[in-house]
Order: sequence, then structure tokens, then C-alpha cells
Amino acid sequence: MSTHGDLLDRIPAYALGALDGEELRELETHLDAGCAECDAELLAATADLERLAETVEPVEPSEVTRGRLLRQVGEERARVGRRGFWRAAATVAALGLIALAGSQHFALRGQLAQLQADREATSLRLAQVREELDAARAEVRSLRLAASIVGSPGRRTVRLAGLDPAPEAAGQTFVDPAGGRAVFYASNLAPAEPGTTYQLWFIADGRPVSAGIFDVDEEGSAVVLVEKTVPADSIDLWAVTIEPAGGVPQPTGAMVLKG
Repeated sequence: MSTHGDLLDRIPAYALGALDGEELRELETHLDAGCAECDAELLAATADLERLAETVEPVEPSEVTRGRLLRQVGEERARVGRRGFWRAAATVAALGLIALAGSQHFALRGQLAQLQADREATSLRLAQVREELDAARAEVRSLRLAASIVGSPGRRTVRLAGLDPAPEAAGQTFVDPAGGRAVFYASNLAPAEPGTTYQLWFIADGRPVSAGIFDVDEEGSAVVLVEKTVPADSIDLWAVTIEPAGGVPQPTGAMVLKG
């Protein structure tokens, strides 16, 4: 047989609907007998649950959830009578807390998912900005290098004329003999056909050496930086041919510029 202190200790669990079996029957029998102290403790426990529920931001339950809770209260009250109603009320409070917490959980999950999506979008945009910045820096470096070649002392200038495939085209190569570098400018070239590219060559001692591949912009212009050349005196001529995409070790296509 449980002591009065044991029964009193069960009140909080009873308010939450967490008692069952012999412990539940023993406590409800005790409450039905009219214990004022236990009645007061049950009222206090129920009030605590109500105050806890008030601390949670209200969320409108769905019609299905509201109906289920009301049915449970009615069934619980009909089953256990006056004393059991306190337990039913406590159960509703506990279930209400669970429903509210669940609603907030889903709301927080949605907010977290949105924050994650925003973070990923920001990271993607940041990566794009970094790529654009890297490209801009590379272009600035190329322009500076081209300017230094064009303005180098002892610079040599080679003009390239358009041939039959592109009679309106023109080209110009500036060679820095001291630095062993060159910059080539093309103009009035038509865009290369799909699967092909333009390839720049210099002919040294009778042998063609690739100086890079390129495409033209909407105006038919292009700039090619040649980081390393042979001594300028060894270069017999410069030329541009049309080659398969990616370029080739030796020229195979039609020559469009020569000088």
C-alpha cells in the first residue's frame, strides 16, 4: 500500500497523463475519496501546464487536430467521471503543447531550409564574383603585358595581310626581341566555324611553331599574347590558319593571314 507521500509525488505525472496500471487506479481512488491536499496539488500541476502552454507562441491547429483533441476529452471525461476530468484536461494541455511544439518545429525547419537555400545562393554568387574578379585581373595583367611589349625598346612590328579565305582581314604582331615575347592583334576576321579555331604560327628556320589558338569577338577582333618566341632574327614570317578545335601541332588548314 502506497503512503500519502507516494501518492502526492505522483500528481505531476498524473497531470501529464503519464500514469497507468495500479499506480493510476490507486491515485484516482485516493482522489475520489476527497483528499484536499492532493486536490490542491493537482490544481497547481494543471495550472503549471497552462502557464507553460501560454509561453509558446499560439498556432492555429488544423480541424483534424482540434476534432481529435475534443473527442479525446469527451471520451476521457465519460470514462473516468469528475476526477478523471482533471486528467483529461491535463492530457489536452500536454497534447496541445506537443501540437504547438510540432507546428513550431515544422516552421523552424522551413525557416532553416530557407536560410540554407539563401546561404547556398550567396555562396554560389560569391563564387561567380570571384571568378569574374579573377578573369578581370587576368585581363588587366594581359593588357599590361601587351602594353609593355608594344612599348618595349627595339620593338619589331610585323603586318599580316588577309588572304583569299579572308581578304578583308588584317593582323599585326609586335615583337619584343629583348624579352622574347610578342603580342598579336587581328581584325575583320569572321567567327570560326563550329568545331574549328584560328591558330597563330611563326615560322623559324623553315619550321612552323604554334603561338596559340584564338577566337574573335563580335567585331572580328582578337588579341593573342605569346609568352615565348625564338630570337626575332630567326622568325621568317607570321601566319594564321584555320584548324580543328583545340589546335594542332603542325598547320593543316587554310591560311587566312600572312606577314
